[in-house]
Amino acid sequence: MNPNMNLTADPVDNFRESLAQTIAWCSSQPLPINPAQALRSPELRPGGAMNTWFERVEYVRAQRLQSLRGMHSELPLMPYPGSGNLLIFDPEQSLSDGASEVESNGFFDAENTPPWDLWVAYIQEPKQRSNLWSRFDAFVLCWIPPAFTELVDRAIAVNPEKCIEWAKDFDSPFIRRLRVANLL
Repeated sequence: MNPNMNLTADPVDNFRESLAQTIAWCSSQPLPINPAQALRSPELRPGGAMNTWFERVEYVRAQRLQSLRGMHSELPLMPYPGSGNLLIFDPEQSLSDGASEVESNGFFDAENTPPWDLWVAYIQEPKQRSNLWSRFDAFVLCWIPPAFTELVDRAIAVNPEKCIEWAKDFDSPFIRRLRVANLL
């Protein structure tokens, strides 16, 4: 559970709020022609002593919220992405082969990581197999603006380890909850 989120709220409601903030942030950023430079705002860049993906995603979320509050007196909250898609990224599964980076013209980096401005939440699912790591036991959920859908499709197609997938094509307990809430 995210320490910055309301602990009594439903995780789907927390996700919806983070998604709205991600969309609001991305909508306020200019989209450069070069995908490698897109949506990697210096003020959101995770770094330093953050050792876990949870810490990285939470840092981005906190910085984004702080920046949005500075830009708007009242945050615009959209209940549904409307356009764009949700992507899941399993950083523990990445082979860092660079295929997705090449195919997406740098939208993904060499480790298959999507731009950090798009990170919505870090999700830890119940382990599929006890004492063993399984694919997508934990993942970063990202919102992909419509302008990058085709690049992401191409990157997914060449990603040999399948560490990136559209959420709509995936099944897990949390993804099922997003479907029920009409967030996919």
